Amino acid sequence: MKSKQNFVIENGVLTKYTGPSGDVAIPEGVKAIRWSAFKGCTGLTSVTIPESVTEIGNKAFEGCTGLTSVTIPEGVKEIRWNAFSGCTGLTSVTIPESVTEIWGGAFEGCTGLTSVTIPAGIKEIENQAFYGCTGLTSVTIPESVTEIGGYAFYGCTGLTSVTIPAGVTAIGEYAFYGCTGLTSVTIPAGVKKIGWHAFSNCTGLTSVTIPESITSFGNGSFSETPWLKSLGDFAAVNGILLTYQGVDRDVTIPESVTKIGVSAFEDCTGLTSVTIPAGVKKIGKQAFRGCRGLTSVTIPAGVKEIGGGGLLWLHGPDQRDHPCGRHGNRGVCLLWLHGPDQRHHPEGRQGNRGGCLQRLQGPDQRDYPGGRHENRRKCLRRLHGPDQRDH
Repeated sequence: MKSKQNFVIENGVLTKYTGPSGDVAIPEGVKAIRWSAFKGCTGLTSVTIPESVTEIGNKAFEGCTGLTSVTIPEGVKEIRWNAFSGCTGLTSVTIPESVTEIWGGAFEGCTGLTSVTIPAGIKEIENQAFYGCTGLTSVTIPESVTEIGGYAFYGCTGLTSVTIPAGVTAIGEYAFYGCTGLTSVTIPAGVKKIGWHAFSNCTGLTSVTIPESITSFGNGSFSETPWLKSLGDFAAVNGILLTYQGVDRDVTIPESVTKIGVSAFEDCTGLTSVTIPAGVKKIGKQAFRGCRGLTSVTIPAGVKEIGGGGLLWLHGPDQRDHPCGRHGNRGVCLLWLHGPDQRHHPEGRQGNRGGCLQRLQGPDQRDYPGGRHENRRKCLRRLHGPDQRDH
């Protein structure tokens, strides 16, 4: 045990450790370990935390690369931001049932960590909690967890299996990105949303069970996985077209599709025409971004919403591609189309922020104020471009 003189303690809060390397036992009576108290103590090998401690502060043990063992007592309620981040020598950790919050990045970059048991009181695995824990092979997530945060297990290449409990309703962006050892995953029925690139680059993932409850897939949620590739040219789940994986220039989307997902056709530069089936109700954000060869899109009357940038990167009158990131009130704006005054209007707007160009001709040869047809969320289906072709 080190002398109490090696610990700077103020009103029960350990603010700094100034002692030598090796095994350390924090004195009884300490209530909290303040941020960066042991930060960068690379020679620290083990730490015993007394039962009086209720909080481990931000970056408290960050960069303690020699730390192999830590005993966290039952009294601790919070493990804060980056508390043990970069502790590359830490091989295992038992988090007591008293802990109710594990903050973001708490164990980020603990590459030696092989297993972890998360206590039943935890409701959310926060952002980057186990980011880059490449040695982690198994993790037990309790039934109490309702959300897995963004980047939570990013790059955990050693992770071979994970059980997502029934209470989870959302899986954040990049949550399991690059978990190359993961071969199968079952998404529970309560999940409604899977974030951007949540399972992207899981190159060993061959089996995925998707419940009908999911209504939203983020961009590239399963990109670069064998499972996605096995779904064929039109990779669709629950009627949602996740991505087009074919090479055809003229494409007719299958009748079973009811929604075109985010970035579904992004960068399909060889695509020239797309026919969308009558059952489609929504076209996701940036669905056709980067489709520079696209000259014809047939949008059925049933489409009620076109997400921001849904028809992004269409050719302007100067024959250059123009990004249109803005989309008014959910209606897509086509960039640099001619208004009735024969002038170009950036982002397809004229006169007000309400969205599309005023008085453009609809498919029934009548003019519609604001370029809208039938309702405020739907822009005209066929607009003449500067090359006199329909777009």
